[in-house]
Amino acid sequence: MKKCSSDYFIIKTTMAIVAIAMALLAPAPAHASLPANTAGFHGGNWSSTGLIGDTTMYPYGITSSTTPAEATNVALTAACDFKAVGINFVRFPVNPCTVNGADGGPENWAVSQACINELVAQGLNVDICCWYIDQTNGQIPDGGLWEAMWQTIDGVYGGNTNVYYEPINEPWGYTPESKLSDDVYQFFLNDYGITKPKDHIILDCGFNNQVPISSLYNDANLDGCFLTTHPYASGTFGGNRSVYGQETNLEAQIGNSTIAKRVMMTECGACTLNGLDYNDTSSTDSNVCFVQSLVTVCSTTWPMGFTWFPAYQAPDLSGVLNQKTMFNAPGEGVLNPSLFPQLQSGWGRNAVWSSSWDNPASGSGFTTAFGACSWGSEREDVFGVKSDGNIYHTWYFNGSGWNAWEEHQCTMAPTNAPAASANNAVANREDLYFIGTDGNLYHQYYNGAWEPSGLNSWNNLGAPAGVTLVGSPSATSWSAGRYDVYARGSNNTIYHAYSSDGLTYYWTDQGGSVTNDVASESWGAGRLDGFAMGTGTGAIWHQYYSGGTWYPTGTTWAQNTPETNALYSLAACSWGTNRIDLFDINGPSGSVVGHAWYDFATTSGSPAWGGNWTQTFSPPVKPASGPCATSWGVNRVDIFVLGSDGKCYHLYWGI
Repeated sequence: MKKCSSDYFIIKTTMAIVAIAMALLAPAPAHASLPANTAGFHGGNWSSTGLIGDTTMYPYGITSSTTPAEATNVALTAACDFKAVGINFVRFPVNPCTVNGADGGPENWAVSQACINELVAQGLNVDICCWYIDQTNGQIPDGGLWEAMWQTIDGVYGGNTNVYYEPINEPWGYTPESKLSDDVYQFFLNDYGITKPKDHIILDCGFNNQVPISSLYNDANLDGCFLTTHPYASGTFGGNRSVYGQETNLEAQIGNSTIAKRVMMTECGACTLNGLDYNDTSSTDSNVCFVQSLVTVCSTTWPMGFTWFPAYQAPDLSGVLNQKTMFNAPGEGVLNPSLFPQLQSGWGRNAVWSSSWDNPASGSGFTTAFGACSWGSEREDVFGVKSDGNIYHTWYFNGSGWNAWEEHQCTMAPTNAPAASANNAVANREDLYFIGTDGNLYHQYYNGAWEPSGLNSWNNLGAPAGVTLVGSPSATSWSAGRYDVYARGSNNTIYHAYSSDGLTYYWTDQGGSVTNDVASESWGAGRLDGFAMGTGTGAIWHQYYSGGTWYPTGTTWAQNTPETNALYSLAACSWGTNRIDLFDINGPSGSVVGHAWYDFATTSGSPAWGGNWTQTFSPPVKPASGPCATSWGVNRVDIFVLGSDGKCYHLYWGI
C-alpha cells in the first residue's frame, strides 16, 4: 500500500512538472477526423469566479497560491468526479491575464497547464475557452492581447488532439451579425498563425444566440468548425412548463437536424438546489421539464453534445453563482443526485450494476464480514479477518486492479468484522478499527505510512466507562479532521466515539436497544446517519446528526426506514448529498443482498426511500455475514460480501 499511494502522488507531481517543461518540445500527434455529429461530447464546465477580462481566472479549487504540483492533484480529483458521472469533455476557462499576465493580472499559465495536462492524462478532452469580453459593449477589449494569448496556448497545445479551442465566450456585441464572423473568427482562423485544425475549434454564437447559429453555419469560411449555443432553464425557456414546450424552444434555437450535426451546447443548465426531482416525469417545473427535453433533443431528436454549466462553481452568500452547480467542490459530492440519471441518459452513459460478482485479489479464508472505505475517486480499500485473528487488506487504485492482500497483525483478536473510514477530500488518509475480545476499541491509520508505528501497531481507544464493547464497529468521516465510530455494548446500547485529530476520542451514549451492529454513513460535512436492527419484526432504527443537532435526540432513534427481515447487520454508504444506499441479507434462507435507497422522490421536494428492498442481488454462494458498502464518488457504489466458502465477493454500480 505504501508504494501504491504515497509514491503515486510523487510520480504524479513529477509528471506534471515534466509535462509543463516538455509541452513545447513534444511532437504533434495526428488529428482525429471530424465526427458525424457532436453527440460524443459529454461535458462539464470547470468554472471560475473571475469572469471579467482583466481578472486572472482560477477554476474553482485553484487559488492564487496553488502550485502546479498542487493543481495536478486537484485536477486528478476533478477528473475522477467527471468520469464518475460520464463526463469526457471539460470546458476550461482562460483569458490574457491567466496566460500572459496581461492587464496587470498575475500569470497563472503554469498552474492552468498542470490542470489541463492532468485532465488529458486521465483520458478527458479539454475545451480551452477564453472569457474576455468588455461588459459594456460585448466585444473583445484588446485584440493584441487576445492574439498573444492564443499564440501562447497554441504553442503548447496546437498538436494535442485531446485539446479544443473556443476562441471567445459569448461575444454579444458584434452587429451586424457578419462582424462576428468577419472581424473575429476569420482573423482567428487565418491571420494569427493558429495551428489547431478546424475540427478542434468551437465558435460561440454570442449570448442567448445573439448571432443565429444558421448565420455562422452558412458562412463557408467557417466550415469544419463546431458551433455552440447556451440554453438555460430561465429567460426564454423558463416560461415553458412542459417538456414539449421546452423541446420546441430548443429546436427553434438550433434550426434543423443538418445544422445540429455541427452544434454542441457548451453551456446549459438548470437549478440543482434541493427539492427538485429530475426523474419525475409528471413534473411541470420549468427546470425539470427543461432538463428532460434537453435529454430528448440531444439523444434522440437531433443527436448532439451538451456541457453542463457549471460542474464546479464557488459558492456565494446569495446562492446565485452556484444554484446550477453539479458538484459541491472537487471530491466533495453532488448537490442533486436526481439530475445525473437524466444527463447520463442524454449522453448514453447510464450507470448500471456490474454483470457478475468478482473475487478481489482471489481473497479467501475469511471468517467475518468486511470493512471498506475510499479516500478518493477510483480508490477503495477492503479489510477482513481470517481464522488466525489478523486483519487482511486489499486495495484498488486508479484502474490498476486489486493488490495482493496484506496482513495487519492484531494486538488482540477481533470479536468480529473491522471498520474502515476515509474522506474523499483527504487523499492518502484512512482509519481502521476493530473491537477486541477484551471489549475495547482498537485503531490504526494510514497517512503515507501506517501509524502509530507500522502495519502491526494499534492504539487502544478503550471503551465507555463501565461498558464492554461487542460485535463490529462502524466508522465514517464527514470532513478533514473528523472521525466517527459507532460500537455496540454488551447491553445492546449504542455508543459513539468521535475525534477531531484522529488520536483522542470521546465517547457518548446514543441510547437505543438493538439486536445487531450499527451501519453508518455521511453524505457531507456535519451530517452523520446510523442504522441498526431493533426489537420488533423487521424494524430498522435510524438516528442522524445534522447542523449540530441529533435527531430525534442524542439518545433516541426513529423507525423511519423501510422494514426488512435482515439476517445480519446492515451496510450503508453515500455517493452524494441527500443520497443513502442501504444493503441487507434477506430472501430464502438469507441467500440474496437486498437494496434500498434514500433520494429525492417527490415533486414537493420531500426526500423519501426508494426500492424498499425490492432490488436484490445473488452472490455466487450463500452469504455468511452482513454486506459491506462504500462509494468512491457520485454514481458509484461497491458492495462486498463474505461467502459461505470464506471468499470475498464484490459487485459494483457505476459507469
